Amino acid sequence: ILGPLLFFLYINDLTNVVKHSDISLYADDSKFYKCIRNNVDTELLQEDICNVVNWCNVWQMKININKSHIFRIGNRFNVSYYMNSCELSNKSIVRDLGVTVEHNLKFHCHCVSLVRKSNYILNNIRLCFKNQSLEFYVNLYCTYVRPILECNTVIFSPFTIQDIDLLEKVQRNFTKYLPGLFNLPYLQRLKMAGLKSLEERRIVGDLILVYKVFNGLVEMNFGDYF
Repeated sequence: ILGPLLFFLYINDLTNVVKHSDISLYADDSKFYKCIRNNVDTELLQEDICNVVNWCNVWQMKININKSHIFRIGNRFNVSYYMNSCELSNKSIVRDLGVTVEHNLKFHCHCVSLVRKSNYILNNIRLCFKNQSLEFYVNLYCTYVRPILECNTVIFSPFTIQDIDLLEKVQRNFTKYLPGLFNLPYLQRLKMAGLKSLEERRIVGDLILVYKVFNGLVEMNFGDYF
């Protein structure tokens, strides 16, 4: 299948026209970003937007204005930016590669979305399966539910008690449903089911990532973070 490869080659020089900002490309989604410290920076960012528009016009790549937005972190320099004479809308919440990010760099909306999806799957499991095996339900949970709660946790790992409890509540409710464990305390239910708390697993995941960064096993520069 050559379509994706040919498309990458076609847009490969798009990064050359963005002179004053950093740019990231993923398939047909592009984003560029810049730290705005003064009015000159706002002008440079607008210049990069215009350069991208001109590049698209030359190479006959139509930009979908309705899917083009400004995502601002912080409250300073609240200026407008334009693309083809159309003002770009400001978004306080954006979804980037599966993670919902808020303008204050909190992830409450993302946690709520994960909980809603996880509970939906758990309800389907309860409706579809009638089994008295604890191991059977634990395997279903670890296969279909827990990966949803843990995907990208090194990025959005919740730091507020509200969000930590929100995610943990999914596993709390699941372990209550397990045969013979309803009246036991949560930690004892986890031990009987052979599970660890989601918070503990997130800590382990963070430590694994630090180990990989420290030993050069991922494309992240140790000096940029530590």
